[in-house]
Amino acid sequence: MATRLEIAKQKLVRLESDRSNAIENAFAHQRLTNGQPMNDKRTGGSWFERETQLNSKVFSLIDEITKQKERIEMLERQELNKKNHLTANGGLQTSIYNIDKLKERNQDKKTRTKIEMLEKMVEKDKEDKNIMSDKVRELIELGYVNQWQKQPIYYFVKGLRKVALTIDENGDFKVSKKYPTKNENDKTFVEELIKQN
Repeated sequence: MATRLEIAKQKLVRLESDRSNAIENAFAHQRLTNGQPMNDKRTGGSWFERETQLNSKVFSLIDEITKQKERIEMLERQELNKKNHLTANGGLQTSIYNIDKLKERNQDKKTRTKIEMLEKMVEKDKEDKNIMSDKVRELIELGYVNQWQKQPIYYFVKGLRKVALTIDENGDFKVSKKYPTKNENDKTFVEELIKQN
């Protein structure tokens, strides 16, 4: 599946191709005059109307290309921020990858609480891996759930929107309080998934 950035780059290529074709059409229309003035010809009015249409198509494509290039720059910036575990506007994400960076900051109460929460997540993830049941391991290996890298105590259920599982004290999955099921279908699906084997 193509990313938004790849789709944006493909659209830019298409727009540039359309612009080239539009410019060529405008020049071809100009060549119809054979170097003669069109304002004194019987078909001059329709010729000028067509010329205006072709030129405005070229200029609208140029504007669209400029906007598309700006969009690509924005998406590249977002991609870079994502790789560096930053938010879309450059702030630090609440992620286990940023614990050290958060510790380097002036720590107000909110930052200390975040650091504490993330450190507990790292510890819980280590404990979960030790007590994880074979059924849970199999569901992860088969790809029914994906572990969230930024906050590894959550395992998102594939195919459902923002529904996550956590590992309980017995090493089995349970529905997360933070990302619960939203309707009966999701609830039934998750219950059947957990009961598998």
